[in-house]
Amino acid sequence: MKRFNDIRKIKIISDIVKETKTTLLPNDLDILDNNFNYSIYPTQFFLNDNKIETFINANNKQLVKSTRSKSEHMEIPDLSLPLTDILNIYDVDTIEELVDLIKKLMYKDNTEFTIYRLVNTYTRIFYDDLKKTNNSLIKIFKIIFESVLSPKKSETQGGKADELSKFLKKWFEKNNKDDFDLNICKDVKYFLSN
Repeated sequence: MKRFNDIRKIKIISDIVKETKTTLLPNDLDILDNNFNYSIYPTQFFLNDNKIETFINANNKQLVKSTRSKSEHMEIPDLSLPLTDILNIYDVDTIEELVDLIKKLMYKDNTEFTIYRLVNTYTRIFYDDLKKTNNSLIKIFKIIFESVLSPKKSETQGGKADELSKFLKKWFEKNNKDDFDLNICKDVKYFLSN
């Protein structure tokens, strides 16, 4: 089973810091002495065992180069967390845990926006994969919009689910994963209400 942490990407925001060297961390402008037995990279904030970290082993495969320079990060620090860390805040590491959490949240008051936030985050993380096959999203939306997507006696088993699958294909074609206001849940809710 693939865990969300396995695909997490963490931005490098400064040059490599070799063993026994010192650097200025761009996020908080603290001095960091590298007392580890390995080289490190200063990074954006990320969660590691529920602790906020600002640097990581240089050999970590989750690292991605930032488009901003070190001085730009010092001027305006990158205070964002990777999307997978947002799911980790909710103790969600796999799609199964996400589905279970949504099922629990469905029966509590005032959780609609929390559910939408979780699904939108999941969609951003796996956008490229979901664009090819959206079965996991259909499974999630069947839970969220159960009253609309549950098969009625008058329609065939796949009726609304087939329509939803077609809608999702079109939705992925016309949306961009980097759009600030990406909200697949709101769009699906609007589609199902028509």
